[in-house]
Amino acid sequence: MTTIIIQHEIKNFEEWKSILDAAETNRSNAGVQLKGLYSSAASANDKTMI
Repeated sequence: MTTIIIQHEIKNFEEWKSILDAAETNRSNAGVQLKGLYSSAASANDKTMI
């Protein structure tokens, strides 16, 4: 199993999250599992995904 950690700053969480959620079927079909979605304590727009 491969684990990838992605960290990036986004402009609009609600818009970004709706796009992320809409791609769930594609991720699942590809065998990709979102294990966690975290926000930085310093900035709510600084997101980390595992």
